[in-house]
Amino acid sequence: RGQLSLPQRLFLRYLPTDAIELVESETPLFEGRVHPLETRTADRKGLRIPVPAEDAYYVEVRRDIGNDRRLPDIFKQGVLIKRAKRIDRANKSFIVDPTPETPSARSTDSVLLPQRTFADREKGVFISVLTSDAEGADVVVRRGPVSIADPTEVTITQTRTAEGVRLQATARPGDPAVRAD
Repeated sequence: RGQLSLPQRLFLRYLPTDAIELVESETPLFEGRVHPLETRTADRKGLRIPVPAEDAYYVEVRRDIGNDRRLPDIFKQGVLIKRAKRIDRANKSFIVDPTPETPSARSTDSVLLPQRTFADREKGVFISVLTSDAEGADVVVRRGPVSIADPTEVTITQTRTAEGVRLQATARPGDPAVRAD
């Protein structure tokens, strides 16, 4: 749509490197606010999350400011995740589908909305959006091996009563959230 992404802005030096937070592989948990790229403040404009093979994930926020006004509203409701090689070598980045369980060829499916998590289990990177508003998004990045809670348990009990048989089902759902331990 003609908008420069976070990796492109870094490559062209439209954005200073200190405007983004580097989430190193030694950092098991990062939590912080990411502000829109188009704002003219010194606030954090994105995250760079290095992964093996000289790749990195870049987390950016778009809002109804400047050129981003022309973007579809869905892009302004969460965060976008891009994958790119080292920025000092190339200007190519790829948008990440944070919700592959919702297959779509439309770019509007590329937004990580609040209360959702993007998981790259192979590389041990988990990116979650806690909240999102006009001022930015609260993002959590977790690194490490995957552990998933026990699956859902359902117990059915049968009780004889004067009226007949009473069945009672009790469900204890497992935690659907993926945790990095």
